[in-house]
Amino acid sequence: MNFLAWHWAHPTCLAMLPIGLLPLGLAFWQDRRRRGLIFTRTPLARELLRHPRQYVHYNLALWRGLAWVGLILALAGPWTPSSPPAVVVGQPLDVLVVLDVSRSMRADDVIPNRLGAAKRFITALVARHPASRFGLAVFAGTSQARVPLTDDLEMFSAELAGTEVADGPGEGTALGDALALGVQRLAAAGKTDLGISAQPLLILVTDGANHTGRDPAAAASTLAQTQIGLGVVGVGLDHPTIRREWDEITQTRRPLQDAFGHVQTWEPLELSGLQHLAARGAPGIFVNGNDVQAAAVLDSLWKPTISGPGRRARSGPVQQWFWLPLAGALLALGFEFVLAKTVFRRLQDA
Repeated sequence: MNFLAWHWAHPTCLAMLPIGLLPLGLAFWQDRRRRGLIFTRTPLARELLRHPRQYVHYNLALWRGLAWVGLILALAGPWTPSSPPAVVVGQPLDVLVVLDVSRSMRADDVIPNRLGAAKRFITALVARHPASRFGLAVFAGTSQARVPLTDDLEMFSAELAGTEVADGPGEGTALGDALALGVQRLAAAGKTDLGISAQPLLILVTDGANHTGRDPAAAASTLAQTQIGLGVVGVGLDHPTIRREWDEITQTRRPLQDAFGHVQTWEPLELSGLQHLAARGAPGIFVNGNDVQAAAVLDSLWKPTISGPGRRARSGPVQQWFWLPLAGALLALGFEFVLAKTVFRRLQDA
């Protein structure tokens, strides 16, 4: 057991730990006082000072001090989390993932297909932010909210895993409607469970151009009037369609440099097969294989620099350890009692 990993429910109680030294200090003071007595017969004084009773006196004080230390540690309330909680430094995130589920997401230019690559990317993104809230919306010809913003990431992951390509009426790719739905859901989000205002982020994951619904540029113009950050993820190969659509979406976005400090120009960079781009007003990447590294790259692009209180991920019940020092204190008192009632009495009788 690693005692250094203990947390304390009442850490101010630890200031009373020096009380455990008082019994030893009192025993030392009494011993010095006895040594200062004047005896008419010096050999008798030496014999009394070397008597085993002196050592028993210190032993009693030692066990009494250990009992005090154990009681104080028990009052401080030691505990450990059942699993190590992740701590977010800075403002927590509210991330709404808007996922394209149109038929083109079945394309297998990435393994296993574009939808599968998108799911892996989103899973990697969630793993990097276990203390943030995530929500999910899907779109094809129409848009639909699947998961509201939640910190129950297991439920989010289960819903994501069950998402399939849309078949039936409503064919097409309504990027504008998807953006509008994302803005609506994030604007309606309340504070976190700790009462902290989170940084809203909309991550658009798509593989193609807008075919139906409202104009994406108009939806992006509405987005520009909010404090919602935008990240665009193109799934599949780096083809001109995604680049052109990305350009149309971001041309009316307000600059993100005031909140995120990012470069506002196109900067192609080859990184392990990924095309890393910083578009006008919206950071983003193309996912074409390495989803874990893609999540790290996008994360570095829109990671908030706003300082503020963090919050812990849900880590389940904690383990209480107050009983351990309490048991030690009772054991020390037991030793002190036995020592006082047996050995010390025998020495007195002798």
